[in-house]
Amino acid sequence: MTEQQLDETSAEPLHAQLRKIFIEKIRTGSWEPGERITAELELSEEYKVSRSTIRQAVLALVNEGYLSRKRGRGTFVNPEKRDLSVLDLKFSIPSDSEHQLLKVAADQVNSTMARHLSVTDDEPLTLLQRVRYIDGEPAALESSWLVTRRFPNLLNSNMSLPLWDILQNDFDTQINYDSTAIEPVILTEDEEHLLVCPTSPTAALLITRLGSTSDGQPVVYSQSLFRGDTSRAIFRSNAGGH
Repeated sequence: MTEQQLDETSAEPLHAQLRKIFIEKIRTGSWEPGERITAELELSEEYKVSRSTIRQAVLALVNEGYLSRKRGRGTFVNPEKRDLSVLDLKFSIPSDSEHQLLKVAADQVNSTMARHLSVTDDEPLTLLQRVRYIDGEPAALESSWLVTRRFPNLLNSNMSLPLWDILQNDFDTQINYDSTAIEPVILTEDEEHLLVCPTSPTAALLITRLGSTSDGQPVVYSQSLFRGDTSRAIFRSNAGGH
């Protein structure tokens, strides 16, 4: 007996109705995180529809990050997505978050990044690339460009810490945000490999932030690629706000 019945008289396609039913199974815990879902043949018999209709609904949820297909093993429910607060991201890093260093390259010249940081095209910049881990799993690929003369010997810092803590603790620099941009993207194969993505292609949230010192001087331009199958962006407003 199913929790919901399909309405064959509805203008809404059956696969779209099934998608909603399957999402409800995930949200109510009927399909638990990490669990392999019922096989397509059994689902088609349960809902009395073709396997292609079931496949359409399942594929939609794979593309949306609710499910993951593992070759030879079946389709599994993804863990609940982590919330990324867009308004206070620098304060919302959980205590069990840490970083793995990929690269620190000082004295780089990049005219595009130089313009973002309001310096001359030949101003030496430092590129810092790291993978952020949350709960021991790779969650984001972070690339930050900094003005080298403001942060010399950056490699001597504790690279497991959030960048904002490093700049405040080691360089006595409090970073304020001038702007934040968010856009959906598809990860490259190299990015999927670094983030150990279970499926390909993988959608991601690209969060771009420009940080300035208290005197208004831009000094860091960061791009963070958060896995779309494990993260979502949320917006918070103050209670009683207008």
